[in-house]
Amino acid sequence: LFTSKKKFKITNVTNFMKTINFYERLIFGYSVAKILKKKKTDLIITRSFMASFFLCLYDIKHFLEIHHTLKGFTKFIFLDLNFINSKSIKSVIFISKKLSQTFKVKKKLILHDAIDPNNFPKNKKVNKIKNIGYIGSLLEGRGIDTIEKLSIMNPDLNFFIIGKKIKDK
Repeated sequence: LFTSKKKFKITNVTNFMKTINFYERLIFGYSVAKILKKKKTDLIITRSFMASFFLCLYDIKHFLEIHHTLKGFTKFIFLDLNFINSKSIKSVIFISKKLSQTFKVKKKLILHDAIDPNNFPKNKKVNKIKNIGYIGSLLEGRGIDTIEKLSIMNPDLNFFIIGKKIKDK
């Protein structure tokens, strides 16, 4: 989807907190937008609804990635006030077609969060693939267990894993 022959810098502004309350999400979203307002950026992708909200207020173009349905104040802002279709959101990225069908979005992309192991061997293009990358949580049930099954099913492929396992306190 996105290709570049130029070198670029990736900035991650998350704080890796296990849980974050509404007030902290609000502060985080405002802080991110304030930082990005001062910087020249080519591409912004966020999963933070509060960051997206403030980016919209500052009219900063970005992509919003959605992994779940909305509730509470976030639902009110993005669905009832229709921020989901803001001109500042270049496109909404959904992790599944089913999830995308629960939103009325004008500009959307469906980029599946992971692949179903049952579909993997049937894919004709897989014969050309030799390297598989995964960036995400290393906790069981968050994707890494699926990658492990795929690696066992496909020993001729190289799997590159990047992630952090955060233990409960």
